[in-house]
Amino acid sequence: HSAMLDLEQQFSRELKAHIGIASGVVVASRTGSEQHTEYTVTGDTVNLASRLDDLAAPGETLVSDAVHRVLARFAEFTARGSTSIKGLVDPVQVWVFERLLSEENTTWQTQFIGRTAEIRQFRSIIRDTLADNSGQALLLRGEPGIGKTRLTSEFANLANQSGLSTHNVSMVDFGANRGVRTLLDLVASLLELPAKSSQEQRVNARARALDRGYVSAENEIFLNDLLDLQQPDQSRSAYEALDGTARKLGIETTLSTLVVNLAHQNPRLIIVEDVHWADPSTLETLAGAALKLPDCPAIFVLTSRIEGGTLHQEWLSSLRGCPLTTIDLQSLRHDDAMQLASSLSDSDTASLESIVERADGNPLFLEQLIGGLSIYQGDELPDT
Repeated sequence: HSAMLDLEQQFSRELKAHIGIASGVVVASRTGSEQHTEYTVTGDTVNLASRLDDLAAPGETLVSDAVHRVLARFAEFTARGSTSIKGLVDPVQVWVFERLLSEENTTWQTQFIGRTAEIRQFRSIIRDTLADNSGQALLLRGEPGIGKTRLTSEFANLANQSGLSTHNVSMVDFGANRGVRTLLDLVASLLELPAKSSQEQRVNARARALDRGYVSAENEIFLNDLLDLQQPDQSRSAYEALDGTARKLGIETTLSTLVVNLAHQNPRLIIVEDVHWADPSTLETLAGAALKLPDCPAIFVLTSRIEGGTLHQEWLSSLRGCPLTTIDLQSLRHDDAMQLASSLSDSDTASLESIVERADGNPLFLEQLIGGLSIYQGDELPDT
């Protein structure tokens, strides 16, 4: 919609988009003939998205109930009510997307249950960091859906209550520069830049960092990299003469210095999620920054899957010199899983028992199973 506004100004004509978004199971395959073949998706979800698109007014985005459930804590929606959709048997609940919420205004819809030992351990880490003015790292590992992100959200709440400034970035599993993007996001958060900062804002952030001594003048060229700024003419030739190893070391030093200096100004919690997607270079940079944690009141929390990632024992060994705690997050205990299920559903205890058993203590699976039953309005568990 923002892009359409730009086009309106460019061409001096009214241009509006109408958007429909649905989420669910689709059939993806090639279709057509020998003369002409296309790859497409079909099914009720595709039909629903198309009908929502038709129903949306110019400049409006309509989403299905499934999309609303997943995004309710990240965005503001207005209920459009129940609507009959051609091709679907039952009426569907339709929501109008209004706006994304800022990070500090987002809240989890689900109740935080269990994980008392992990919370107790993290409280101890905060106390030690503040008492000794010396930080440490925490590696939180677990299978997908086991609750790593939910737990780090509670860690962030505890840190904020203790006066720590919190920064949260994530690795993604796509894109050639995914590790670089994460480092840029981290530096932007440390320097209090908005998610989509302008070049002018980044230039001003660089000036503040240099003026206040967060980064030394000799490392300005690496700060430019970390702020996604072009090198000035006077330093471009010197920067281009550096080899890959020198650049990587410069970026590592600049990031480490920034973390240390800002943490001495105010203690920090830095969360980097899904580091199993990180490339070796980014892991080395994070390790270099972590090695400086004993020199300042800052805590690193890294989340990772236990298997199938790039975290090897060799990398963990590179953190020697930095206090490191590893927590392997286990399935929810049965009583905690039942409590979570009860908070998500009005079904009786006997009905919830089978769902909890099927989810096997995985909070995400439990939420998805209960959510699926609410969609289909039945008590039959899916086959898989």
